[in-house]
Amino acid sequence: MIPMNNIPIHELGGKSSLLTRATADAILDKVTPTQINPAFPIVVDFRNIVAVAPSFLDQFLGGLKLKCSNHSYPISLRFLEVPTHASEKFAAIGRGHQMDLREASTNEWFWVESGN
Repeated sequence: MIPMNNIPIHELGGKSSLLTRATADAILDKVTPTQINPAFPIVVDFRNIVAVAPSFLDQFLGGLKLKCSNHSYPISLRFLEVPTHASEKFAAIGRGHQMDLREASTNEWFWVESGN
């Protein structure tokens, strides 16, 4: 059983490289309401993932925000075991979705909805 507010990317997607918007959509289709209660931080687990493309991230953030749109809470995400550093390109994608990115360590990112 998947713990509440935990999205195991590799388990849901079955791929070690996340390169396309279609992959993001396929993963989001498998995310259940118990995994995305924005009243609490949503943990996105990238364990066993070796690559994340900007197009995947853009589609994933947008889709996740859409799934949470009926809640009044600001969205807070914690990305664990991310296989790359949080570059300016990834930060810009987040800003496009009104999400601020902070890199806690080399493989842990925090996203907070900015409300702008």
